Amino acid sequence: MNLPSINVPSQGGSGVLSASTASATSASASTSAAPSSSKLVGASWGNTAFPALPAGITATDVTIGAQDPTLYAYFLGSDGYLYQSVNKGAWAKVSPAGVTHISTAFDGGVLYSTGTTVGASWGNTAFPALPAGITATDVTIGAQGPTLYAYFLGSDGYLYQSVNKGAWTKASPAGVTHISTAFEGGVLYSTGSTVGASWGNTALPALPAGVTATDVTIGAQDPTLYCYFLGSDGYLYQSINKGPWAKVSPAGVTHISTAFSGGVLFALASAC
Repeated sequence: MNLPSINVPSQGGSGVLSASTASATSASASTSAAPSSSKLVGASWGNTAFPALPAGITATDVTIGAQDPTLYAYFLGSDGYLYQSVNKGAWAKVSPAGVTHISTAFDGGVLYSTGTTVGASWGNTAFPALPAGITATDVTIGAQGPTLYAYFLGSDGYLYQSVNKGAWTKASPAGVTHISTAFEGGVLYSTGSTVGASWGNTALPALPAGVTATDVTIGAQDPTLYCYFLGSDGYLYQSINKGPWAKVSPAGVTHISTAFSGGVLFALASAC
C-alpha cells in the first residue's frame, strides 16, 4: 500500500475536543472520547468557546476535524443524534436518530452507524445497505488521494470496506475484535491472536507467544510504516515496516492513543 504524507489541518494549534460535566479539559492527543453524561463541549487550546448543548442533551462521544479553513466539531448526543458545529456555530443535527457509533473525524466529516445503517455527516453521501443480518459495532473512514474508504466492524466479526461508496466487501478474516482509526485508506485490525491490515497484501508478524492484542493503531512518518498493538500483558508493541514486534513501553499500559505520524501516546496504571 502506498502511504503518502499526512496533511494535518490546523485550527488554533494542535488540540483536543473534550466533553465535561462542568468545564473543558486539556489533553494532547488528536481526539478524545467524552465521558458518559457530559453537559459541555470544549477545546484544549483554550481560546475557543463552543455553544451550549441543546437543552436536555448530554454528549457521549466527541470528535473534531477541519477542511481548511473550516473547523468542524461533533458530538454524539444522548438522544441518539450526531450534532455538528461549524466554525464554533450553533449545534445542528447531521444524522437520523439512533446513532450508536461515530468515527474519528476525517477532514471535515464523520462516519456514523445506527447499527443497521452506515451514513456520513456531510449529508449528500449515501452508503450501501449493510449485508443482511449484519450490524455495525464500530466505524472509521479515510482516503488515499481521490479514493474514499469507509469501514465498519460487523457483528459477525468481519471488517467490511466500501470503496468510493461502493458495495460493502469483507476486508479481513473472521474473528476481528478491534480496528484502528483509518490511516489514509487502510485499517489495522486484530482478531486477538493476530494483527492484520485491510489492504490485504501486507503480512504482519505473529504476535509474541501467549500475548493477545486488546487495541491497535497505525501511522507513518514517510517512508516508514509504524504498527502498534496493546498486549494483554500490558505492554505496547511496535512493528516498523512490518518487522518483528518489539516492546516500546514499560509494563502496565492501560490506554493508547490513535497513532500520530509514527508515534503513540500511552497511559499507565501507575507511575513508571
